[in-house]
Amino acid sequence: MRLRRENCDNGDCLRSHINQTETEFAFSMITKAGVSVNNVIVGMAQYGRTFKMTIPGCYGPNCKYAGPGSGATAGKCTGTSGYLSNFEIREIIATDSSAQQYSDDEGGNILVYDGVHWVSWMSKELYDKRVEWV
Repeated sequence: MRLRRENCDNGDCLRSHINQTETEFAFSMITKAGVSVNNVIVGMAQYGRTFKMTIPGCYGPNCKYAGPGSGATAGKCTGTSGYLSNFEIREIIATDSSAQQYSDDEGGNILVYDGVHWVSWMSKELYDKRVEWV
C-alpha cells in the first residue's frame, strides 16, 4: 500500500481529492464496521481542486503547492480560489493552448495550465468509469 504522504514530509505535495484507493479503503472501513452497502451514499465530484505550483509544469506526486492556501486563480463562475467547476475546466482545455492533461496513478485526471496552475478533476470518461466501479 502506498501512503499519500510518502516523500512529502511537509504535507505540501499536490494530491488528488478523488483518490480511488482512499475511497476503496473508506468503503472497507464502513462495511467492516457493519454498515450495509445499501446505506452508503457516494458523492461524485463535479469540480476540480486547484493549486498554484512552486515548480512550473510539474504534475507528478512530488509536486508542491505554494500554500498556505491554494494560491490558484479563482474561476470566473466559481469565483473561489481552489475550486473550478467542470464547465470552467473544460473551457480552459478548449481555449488555453498551455493546457496539458495527465492521468494520475490514484484514479484521477490532472490539468496543468499557465505553467503553474494544477487541477485535480474527473473527465466524463473517468466519471462514468467511477460510477460503474461504485
